[in-house]
Amino acid sequence: MLSQPEVGVVVPSSPAVVQPTAPSQYTTIHRLPMPSPPVRQGTAHATSTQQTRAFCAEVVQAALLAVSGRYGTHMRTIGSLVCLLFATWLASWHLALGTAWFVATAVLLRSPRSTITWMGWTTLGALLVPWCVWGYTVRHEALAAAVLSRGPTALSVPDLFAVWGLNLLMAAAGAVLGFPEVAAETALLAVPRSEAITVHTSRFPACVPEVAEQVRRARHSGAGTGPHTLTWRYTADVNARGALALNPVEVEVVRRDDGLLLHATVPVDYPPSYRLVFADLGVAQLAVEEGLFHALEERGWLHPYRLTYTTHLADGAPLPSTCEAWSVDAARALVAGGGRVAGWSAPTAPASAP
Repeated sequence: MLSQPEVGVVVPSSPAVVQPTAPSQYTTIHRLPMPSPPVRQGTAHATSTQQTRAFCAEVVQAALLAVSGRYGTHMRTIGSLVCLLFATWLASWHLALGTAWFVATAVLLRSPRSTITWMGWTTLGALLVPWCVWGYTVRHEALAAAVLSRGPTALSVPDLFAVWGLNLLMAAAGAVLGFPEVAAETALLAVPRSEAITVHTSRFPACVPEVAEQVRRARHSGAGTGPHTLTWRYTADVNARGALALNPVEVEVVRRDDGLLLHATVPVDYPPSYRLVFADLGVAQLAVEEGLFHALEERGWLHPYRLTYTTHLADGAPLPSTCEAWSVDAARALVAGGGRVAGWSAPTAPASAP
């Protein structure tokens, strides 16, 4: 049996018409490698960069597909439960449209949706925000009036849940807006405890101007100071981060061999009656009546406690720079020239610095 020729380009041995004959009448010519055209260095680099980007895009896409396939269902389930919980809280404030929006969002999260669907649904939710703020204001004023006239027993269980959830929402908002100490103090009110809390810090509250002044006096005198009670007025130029976390605070500076030890003790609880205004929206004020939270303390839903910040300050070391919430700095930059940053009302106790 004749063996087949090697693979290659096959041409006939004669210019005449090729007739089908035996393979032995053909000549095998091996193809020589063709030289590749010269590639400029810049073009080669661009091609390599494009290939790298394409490879990275494929890797990211594959990872996203893997995550969505493995964890997407669980994440959508968790999101649905969160939406239902938030819907329940809005229902306790009698906000029907907001409740309906979150219930529908929980249903939509059960299966993947297109980007356009979510953009439209989010836009609808944003349009409902003014109505929810107005509805909250009306309900909030009604609850405050009820507590003022009939005491803490005027709040039903749904009302207690509404105010308790508002306390946690305020804590979350404080963390986002740059008030970490206020956020922690507020959230811890929801946890029952029988003992005081001591927190060791490196900056706060020594970064608050009024407290830093007590440290300067102790350094100047060469001895400790205090304890002194400091209070603040909520004005446009006050250090909001310190005032909200410490108002009022008992400050004591103790002299030690290796420097000063600062103790700032705060009673974390709500006053029986005080209105804190966050913003004046014209048609309504975004505010909270702290007497509502005091009513929850009386009913056992919130738990007051004492918190002590302890900071060691070495001799000769500079004091920490002034600390302020980023949101307050941004607001003051926008109003450049003064004016009220937030519509806070002044507390009855005046600012003092003995």
